Amino acid sequence: MKRLFKVLSILCIYVFIYLISTLYLEEVYIFGWTSRVFRQYFLVWIIPIIWVAFDKYALALTLAIGHMAGLFLGQYIGDLQRANIRLQYTYEELINFHPGLVNQHNGFIIWVFTLFGFTIIGILLQIYVFKTNEPSLFDIIYESIKKFYTNVKAMISKRK
Repeated sequence: MKRLFKVLSILCIYVFIYLISTLYLEEVYIFGWTSRVFRQYFLVWIIPIIWVAFDKYALALTLAIGHMAGLFLGQYIGDLQRANIRLQYTYEELINFHPGLVNQHNGFIIWVFTLFGFTIIGILLQIYVFKTNEPSLFDIIYESIKKFYTNVKAMISKRK
């Protein structure tokens, strides 16, 4: 029941963003992307739900908040960059000498970097603040690789 509440709380954030994007902000660059490409955008939803399944709720929540912050920051900073480019050059200069700058909007890249930054913050929060008794996914993978290595090493030494 507790895990279901955690999954639903994460899903509520993503559904809220999706509904806002589809109903009100569909004509804005990055929000329009979230409303148009639902299949690819749905993959962003899956990652925090997987973290909740591994009992890493702090990481999942920071990913969801980072996603929301990244969308707004990406849109705002990307629009500022476009406005600065249009103030620097005349329309003729943009068309003739810098045609790539006409439609340049770095909102997606800013969103990705914001999401990456919040992922690091979430990992640090999960490790140092919200300590759980269960081993982390990285510890499980490390231990299994270590055990596999010792088994292979033992098999090789028996063959000699």
